[in-house]
Amino acid sequence: MLIYLDNCCIQRPLDDRSQSRINLEAKAIEAVLELIESGAIRLLSSQVNEVEIRNTPDSERGRRIFAMGIVSLADTIATVSRAAYERAEKIEPMCEEIEWRNNWEGKSSQATKKNTSAAWMRYTRRWRLNIMPTISAPPIKDF
Repeated sequence: MLIYLDNCCIQRPLDDRSQSRINLEAKAIEAVLELIESGAIRLLSSQVNEVEIRNTPDSERGRRIFAMGIVSLADTIATVSRAAYERAEKIEPMCEEIEWRNNWEGKSSQATKKNTSAAWMRYTRRWRLNIMPTISAPPIKDF
């Protein structure tokens, strides 16, 4: 089996585990990492993942080193196609507006808002954006 972990997943074990959901997610990722290290499953990485990791601030150097170590376990790197870049250029202005609206709504209501993947997907559905990437890779045989 081949799996892809985004940067948030890779770094989840380093997050504050005082919330039960975060603790459970961290344990799940640790279990997946053990399966990758044992060779039971394979890890797919991407150019995007590597860029995100390189952009981790120097103040979080430990996180960057941890993430680079995980990504180094990947035996396949997905590349971003020209079509994906062109699509991103069309979607990016809409995403900026969504982000601006979200920030403005939070400030205007004097509420603390946090962006989550689920909330972001709700916004993109409302704007009828399909931003889920498609990755083309050669057929892979399961173990």
